[in-house]
Amino acid sequence: MQQVSGALRELRSLMVLLTLLYSAQTAGQEKNLDAALRERGATITREMLIPKTYAEILSIRGLTQKDCDLRGRFPKTPTGAALARVATLVPLGLRQDQVPEARQMAQDLALIDAQPETALADLESGFRALPDQYWSERQFLIQVGARLQVPTAAILSFLTREMSRSANVPMQNPSLDYLSAVTAADTLVRVVTDPAQRDAAFRQAAQAQPNKNASLLILSRYGMVDSARATQLANDLHWSSK
Repeated sequence: MQQVSGALRELRSLMVLLTLLYSAQTAGQEKNLDAALRERGATITREMLIPKTYAEILSIRGLTQKDCDLRGRFPKTPTGAALARVATLVPLGLRQDQVPEARQMAQDLALIDAQPETALADLESGFRALPDQYWSERQFLIQVGARLQVPTAAILSFLTREMSRSANVPMQNPSLDYLSAVTAADTLVRVVTDPAQRDAAFRQAAQAQPNKNASLLILSRYGMVDSARATQLANDLHWSSK
């Protein structure tokens, strides 16, 4: 038990470092955006308030290829198209100073919220075809899916599947896609309060991981909110057999 507890503490420390890595890489992406946007920060100018169509946004931001790729990943339904547009606009639509992009994203999120069951089905379908290169978009959409007004069982199933994706840190061709499982785990402990449901979800996700360290990484997220149950679950899984 003490050995498992120590491992969980080590994984929490590792997550601090991984969070810094995530922030650094995300910041690097932001630095690649238009220099003029960086200079004016969150200042809203009159020109920025001029409405733009989605097609115009794609052309101005050079997102036409990304939009084409993502539209091919999600179902050709109103909610599927909305999900693809939201993913295309990550991270631009999240910036306060990019009004047309933020307005478009808000409209699409409203459409998604209005048809939650269809939206969740389309999201899960799109995720099955989404390449790892879109890890940032996936992590945002995980949180979008988790707040849909559907039965708790559907959200639990959705998040458990995402948690069960590999959380193994790649040694070559580093990518932050492995943090998608961590994002799902963090989201699950926020939206699911029943301890038995949490236990079942984390048990399934931990057992699905490719190795002990990846399993402990997932369980460390449970340990942030309930260290006793996370430690007991880690002990029950008998790491020596993995």
